[in-house]
Amino acid sequence: MVEHRDELAADPIGFFLEQRHIVPGKESAATPADFLSPAHRAEMLWSMFQEVKSDVAHAGSKENLAENEEKDNQKLGFFLSLYNDPETKATYLAEIDRHAEEKKLMNGSYEKFRALREHVRGLEEDFDAASRRLFEQRGGRVSEMDKFAYQKITRELPKARRDMTEMLAEFPLLAAQASYERVSGYSAEFESQGFMWLPSRRDILEQIETVALTGRPVLLLGESGTGKSTLVRATAKSLTGMEPFRAQGGPSTRLQDSLVKQGVGEGMVTQLDFKALAQALTGKETSADVKPRHQGGLYFDDEFNERERAVQMEIIKTVSGVRPGHKVSLPLIGEQYVQPNYLFVAAGNPSSDRYDREPIDVAVRREFGAAVTVPYPEQSENNPELYEAMLAALMDKNRRLRFATDELSPAWKYRVEGKKKIRELDEDPKKGGAVWRFASGLSELYKSLSRQETVLKDRGEAQFLAKFVLDPGVVLGWLHRAAEEGYTGSLEELLVEKIEAKLAEADITQADAELVRDFFGHFNLLGKKVDAREKKPEAEFHVLTPREIGLFSPRVRYEELITPKITDGNAVIKGKSVKYTIEGTAEAPVDASRIEGSGAQAKRWRVLGRTDAGEFVVHSEDARKEKTRLVSVEQFLAWEAVDPQAILDGLDMGKLPPEARRRIEGHESRGEFRELINRERETIKKFFGAEIEVPPLPPEATPEKYKEWKEKGFELHFVPAVEMKEDSNFPGWKNKPGKKFTPGEQYGIEFFDAIKTGKLPPDAAKLSGAWLLVDTRRKPQYQNGDQRYTDDIFEPVLADFRNRQFVQNYKIPGSRFNLSPQDLEQPALRSALAHAIGIPVEAFHLPRAIDNNYLGNALYPEWGNTDTYEWFEDVYDSRSRLCGGYSVFGGLSGVDWRDAGDRYERIGFRPLGRFSSKK
Repeated sequence: MVEHRDELAADPIGFFLEQRHIVPGKESAATPADFLSPAHRAEMLWSMFQEVKSDVAHAGSKENLAENEEKDNQKLGFFLSLYNDPETKATYLAEIDRHAEEKKLMNGSYEKFRALREHVRGLEEDFDAASRRLFEQRGGRVSEMDKFAYQKITRELPKARRDMTEMLAEFPLLAAQASYERVSGYSAEFESQGFMWLPSRRDILEQIETVALTGRPVLLLGESGTGKSTLVRATAKSLTGMEPFRAQGGPSTRLQDSLVKQGVGEGMVTQLDFKALAQALTGKETSADVKPRHQGGLYFDDEFNERERAVQMEIIKTVSGVRPGHKVSLPLIGEQYVQPNYLFVAAGNPSSDRYDREPIDVAVRREFGAAVTVPYPEQSENNPELYEAMLAALMDKNRRLRFATDELSPAWKYRVEGKKKIRELDEDPKKGGAVWRFASGLSELYKSLSRQETVLKDRGEAQFLAKFVLDPGVVLGWLHRAAEEGYTGSLEELLVEKIEAKLAEADITQADAELVRDFFGHFNLLGKKVDAREKKPEAEFHVLTPREIGLFSPRVRYEELITPKITDGNAVIKGKSVKYTIEGTAEAPVDASRIEGSGAQAKRWRVLGRTDAGEFVVHSEDARKEKTRLVSVEQFLAWEAVDPQAILDGLDMGKLPPEARRRIEGHESRGEFRELINRERETIKKFFGAEIEVPPLPPEATPEKYKEWKEKGFELHFVPAVEMKEDSNFPGWKNKPGKKFTPGEQYGIEFFDAIKTGKLPPDAAKLSGAWLLVDTRRKPQYQNGDQRYTDDIFEPVLADFRNRQFVQNYKIPGSRFNLSPQDLEQPALRSALAHAIGIPVEAFHLPRAIDNNYLGNALYPEWGNTDTYEWFEDVYDSRSRLCGGYSVFGGLSGVDWRDAGDRYERIGFRPLGRFSSKK
């Protein structure tokens, strides 16, 4: 088992190919990608590995895998040619080692940081939820508990953010890892949403939500491209669960244009069709509606100050005094009740020579609850948001950067302070990679557009652009497409080419074009004569680790110790000089000495230190042969259970007795979980009548996480990869799944027959072979749909999604019942439920029927003792899902199916975390 784990860690691709019986073939003299550097090819190999793994995961059985390979053997052939190429493979293996070493350096501070980061994310979600509850109660009686919760969160959230900032300042390597994770998070957001929730954008969202609670109109002012529309849309989704009702301003529009137009209803009867503002206010769509169709919503008046001043006043006077639950008199419509979700938000550009806008009159502005300024993202040493956004756009789907380091990184300089070498940003504007310099130039453009002082401040008014606007989203789109297309050329040349094309557009004035060139020229990117630029040598590409990517950000205050390594000296072992250090010796997993023999013949081997490779240097004055030897960690741990001379001469893991193997595996599994592993061994032995190996716990199971899970009612159990055949006679298997094992043999489906006929997949009766995080709650008795799981941590999440109409509402919004498998497969709901448990979303699953049957028989027989069902993950007959556990129809043996889109008030769900087993 350890050999397999070591093999997987050292060469994941080779291990994968071996397990899938794919023969790599002989090393090739050349690869189709030989025009790329070995580092580039190694990155391409790793990226293709992710694709091939995904193909295999979707292929299913070995038969389907073979069919998939035949259809796609061109991709597989190219992948294997990369793996067979000596230079590519050597680079890839070296980088695997380097990535692994980086992980080893991460200490317990990362777990604390991850917990703090999740706490901040949870508080942000709580802030949105509390704002939404208070928003919905405007105009009525506001819950004291909701007011208290909101005030509590507004105090806790800034403190939690400060705590996280202080922690990252204390641990530079941790800060680098956090920086990488933050940027890769932006990359995922941009890929899925076309927008990045940079800290400044999140701060503005919270400002808007806070102002919205007053019920007064909200005004957003910002230059083109600052993201006003995206922020309004996010606010609408957060507060109302709906898209905003939107209208576009214009010099010829009037209030009436936002309220109604003439229409024709059923029977050709004349009616008024309500437009965006009237729908947001009343929840109705026409004058024929007797009752509202919805609870109103957020009305977004875009380009508000493009309207004439008189129209601005007319609109704001109509809407500024309205309150949810009260009546409002609307022109042509008459009196209507204002719905609870109504909010008026206007947006516009600041008045300047660049925009044909009417200045907002003081009297109009006074009617708004607040005016929120939406600036461009910042670009500074302490807050390089533009730069980090550009790095995020350049990431591929695996969140890696496949561009030359010298084009990505800022320029650094170092100073020595005592025993530390401290990194500082080189502020020379002409130094650093093209991405850093371009972000700095872009920032100057945005300062110029916003009429702030720029690097060309000596020009006075001439430093300000007249019309030219370069939307940040456009620049991020350029970079994202380059990453998607596998661009390997110079990023500087790409960006200069894009800017020149932009400046060549017909509506760009010569003065603006010259000023843009001067801004970027200040950062050594382009001058007035682009063709005369000196050709720079091609930047060299290097494979980057997550930490190296994180260290690009100057917000990471990085320093290195320059104190020489303290060593005890050199030992002569088998004629060679071996240097060892006392560092790490105290971290030996067990007592740092070993005894050979007993009584007067006892010989004590003492640990002197450890080598750079991690081996222990042991010494004995009593040894008959060599007095100083090298032993590995595995040898050190196995010493007591194996003949000591065998330990010194070498260790064959396959010949170790069970106790020695358990000691080694227990060390790798983290000692605090040995009791849990022993418990699982006993459970498995009792059920199957034989010992089955239990692997180390997954890395997600830290002591802190395990405690949190137990407090939430979840327990870890290992489910071995055993095929549960119909004729298997395991001692603990009392209730096998299927109709023939239920009372009267008449309820549900024949589970094993369904596998034979292809209605269930071939592996449906094979246990997962994984660690599962199991919800231990009792399944409730049916109570006319009112039944609930005890102390259910999912109730707030489910109530929130139902109230926001993301899933169909139910009489008990927080109930686990009356939800379909398709509801539970929604990415947003899966993510929220996974967050409630405290697991990664990719680990969130419904139980498979066979895993549920094993766990029920072995540990939780009560799951089959109540007259309700629970959904399983298994797909039945291509489009349906299995369910079971109904006591009347067989309990643990009962297995039935329902359509994946159907909801039943008798069917609930019991999610679990499924973690890959590392053997």
